[in-house]
Amino acid sequence: LYFIWKQYSGDNIPPFEKKPWEELKEMHGTRRSREFEKYCASWLEKEGYTAQLTKHSRDGGIDIFVKKDGEIIGVAECKAHAKPVGRRAVADLHSIVHRKKYKKGWFFSLYGFTSDANDSFSKGRKIDLIDGKKLIE
Repeated sequence: LYFIWKQYSGDNIPPFEKKPWEELKEMHGTRRSREFEKYCASWLEKEGYTAQLTKHSRDGGIDIFVKKDGEIIGVAECKAHAKPVGRRAVADLHSIVHRKKYKKGWFFSLYGFTSDANDSFSKGRKIDLIDGKKLIE
């Protein structure tokens, strides 16, 4: 993982600057998905982590590697779709976190999560579900 971390360390993650909902919701769709990933990475850094974006395509469902105290502790996935993310997508991230033995995973979804995804992963799992509302709090 160190090689992967170093390979993509050139991405510029701006300092976190809270955006109003009207501006944030404009990030949905493929054209602006990288911008949303950078916004989520800066949010993680505001929370005290070091965030590193992965290569934009063929990332295997991982958009951000997350470090704490110099150690990769988890990964994040970011979806800027104009609809809630379902249980299957969150389960896929959970599988990656479990298989790679990460301490934690973050799933960012601009328009939130289905009730099935929330019910399955909101309590007692290693995945934090972060929706657009939480990003602007």
